[in-house]
Amino acid sequence: MTSRILAVTPARNEARQIGKTIESVLRQSLRPWKYYLVSDGSNDGTDEVMEEYADMHDFIRYLRREKPGEELNRVEQVAPGKVGAIEYALSKAEKESWEYLAVLDADVVLPGNFYMRLLEEFSKDSKLGIAGCFLRSVLPDGNAAPGGFMNPDSVGGPVQVFRRACYEDIGGYKSYGHEDCVAVIQAREKGWKVRSFADLVGNHYVPFEGYSPKIKYKVPALYKLGKMDFVMYVPFWFVLIQSGVRMLSRPYMVAGVARFVGYLSGVITRPERIPPQRNWLNRQKMYIETILGKLKRILG
Repeated sequence: MTSRILAVTPARNEARQIGKTIESVLRQSLRPWKYYLVSDGSNDGTDEVMEEYADMHDFIRYLRREKPGEELNRVEQVAPGKVGAIEYALSKAEKESWEYLAVLDADVVLPGNFYMRLLEEFSKDSKLGIAGCFLRSVLPDGNAAPGGFMNPDSVGGPVQVFRRACYEDIGGYKSYGHEDCVAVIQAREKGWKVRSFADLVGNHYVPFEGYSPKIKYKVPALYKLGKMDFVMYVPFWFVLIQSGVRMLSRPYMVAGVARFVGYLSGVITRPERIPPQRNWLNRQKMYIETILGKLKRILG
């Protein structure tokens, strides 16, 4: 089986983790055809790690994108940089005859047969537009963290693999928060199938701060998440339920209140919002699936 997979790993200040991600690509039973490593204005040694691997392997390309300053002031800071880095890689590969775009975050370790298996699934179903694997959330010390991507009817942003026709059909990623969810919604609207395969499980390494119960970490992060919910036209009922569910996590009560207050701050300050997605029903279905998944994990 030949691979026309164009893989892209965008990264900003991921020097501590990105080596594991690249090594998991090198261990694949079927490697990507081309693998672009894009530094999004990193200043922690990420570029040096990328350059070292690019020097050792012909199929790896290193690129650097200078991050525009205005991105740092947006509510959804991560998405514009990630999308910008992916589009920058695609601009460098515009004459290449790639068939699949594999987005791989710089904090993921893939199962060894990831690309081989997904190519088999794509070849079996011409309407499969986005495919991926389940992801466990893992702390830097190797211990499990709450959450993860475990929905067979969706694909988490860290491991989304697109059929080229699907990616072009939806007009690529949109440069605002939850770009992965928006891509899934738009793909479904266009008639494409979206699937994660439960027998493929990777590790998604997350910082201690993201799962720390300490108020100094949790409250600012959830406040910002609530504000981004407003920017993304997330429905009020979903924010209300999500905030209630968050109250069951440490720091108890405060976590949920922080997210809800963040949403209210958006209502009051009225930051610029992204264009609402057309298919109301698809969006509600996705939100309901998210709530049910969280409740299932909480209740065991």
